Amino acid sequence: MTDLPTRATRILREQTFGPHGDIHPSTRLDQLDASIFFPVCVTCALDEEFGIELPDDAIKATDTVADVIATVAALVGAEQRAKVEG
Repeated sequence: MTDLPTRATRILREQTFGPHGDIHPSTRLDQLDASIFFPVCVTCALDEEFGIELPDDAIKATDTVADVIATVAALVGAEQRAKVEG
């Protein structure tokens, strides 16, 4: 299975430049060729990919690809801990 950063970056790439776009963790989201629907589409795609539910404004609150990855990782970690504990 591909790791979380690679999977999250793939989703961001697909939502902006298509599968062959070149983005990196340091890429600023405002530099991406994104539509007005970008935050909504990315949130839905990340939710589906990772089995999580990102808050509606989670993507809007991030500045870089690395920020998105960190947001997803934190939520995935919280979900995994909740499953173990509960």
